[in-house]
Amino acid sequence: MGPELSGKMLGVIGLGAIGVQVANIATKLGMTVFGYDPFLSVDGALSLSRLVHRAMDLETIYKNCDYITLHVPQTPETKGMFNEDAFHMMKGGVRILNLARGTLVNDDDMLAALDSGKVACYVTDFPNGKILRGKNVVAIPHLGASTPESEENCAVMAAQELKDYLENGNIQNSVNLPTLVQPWSGVSRLCIIHRNAPGAIASITGVLSKDGVNVANMTNKSKKDYAYTVVDVDSRIGESVADTIRALDVVLRVRLLNH
Repeated sequence: MGPELSGKMLGVIGLGAIGVQVANIATKLGMTVFGYDPFLSVDGALSLSRLVHRAMDLETIYKNCDYITLHVPQTPETKGMFNEDAFHMMKGGVRILNLARGTLVNDDDMLAALDSGKVACYVTDFPNGKILRGKNVVAIPHLGASTPESEENCAVMAAQELKDYLENGNIQNSVNLPTLVQPWSGVSRLCIIHRNAPGAIASITGVLSKDGVNVANMTNKSKKDYAYTVVDVDSRIGESVADTIRALDVVLRVRLLNH
């Protein structure tokens, strides 16, 4: 037997495609929802219900929420983020759902929190021998997108995004590179993967300026140590310009596309 969801507070950590859907659906169940994501995308913000409260820090969620659900990737910053210090800030009897990555939770600290009653229930689809010995652990298989419909949708999405990258240089849902989608606004397009370093953009535009190439539109996005720049130019350019950019120390890869 468990408590009703209506009237309870839910904290959603990670407002990507799944986190946003969870947050929106929870509002329809009568829950007060707090969402936390310092890297919330424009698409995510537009999809998020106006009933979802934006939490500016994790402490707000820890101190207020009866339920907390995780929807973040494993990074050096998120690995073991649910630990003794985090549990100490949470409400007594909190219920935690982790369907994201098992390593986000410190198993030893979770077992101690379950034993003390600080955490009333832990739901995870990343069970292991240690966590299965804990009381009030609900372990389920990690099925992910294991339905016929989702398998087909994933295949279609992968094909569409690969086609968009090959034809237009647009990147979506990449692990190592930032999302960048830019409509064509020129005759030729340069797609440049380079190090996220000071002066990189100036070096690239310097080559174009020296060759008398006018930039119609340019977008730059970065992700940790790497960056991706898409440059649309007004005139048709050849591989010689791309080769000059490739020779820059900061540049890793260049693709030239022509309409």
